[in-house]
Amino acid sequence: MAYRAIGRRIDRIDVKVPEVATVGKVYSEMVRDFEMIMTRYRIEPTYKMVYRAFILRIILLALRNRTDEIKRTYEMAIRAGLRKDVIDELMNLARRYLSKYIKVTF
Repeated sequence: MAYRAIGRRIDRIDVKVPEVATVGKVYSEMVRDFEMIMTRYRIEPTYKMVYRAFILRIILLALRNRTDEIKRTYEMAIRAGLRKDVIDELMNLARRYLSKYIKVTF
């Protein structure tokens, strides 16, 4: 149930903005590392979609410079039952790849 809340948050993002192209570019660069993390922690395919939605939301919020929403999304994901160690690793991955495009502040 709580996993759906994260997905709904993603769906509500207005996709008619220029940042979306950058989100796709950043994610396409980091997808191999994302898959390695999912394999290392033995995440099932169903949950992998939830983690993917989480990381895409984090990337978009970072491009929009909304650090307060990033923090809320992070806390919501942990409360929803996503593994904190995986979430932390995904956040570090996002920081590393976003640093090529923006000054990372989260």
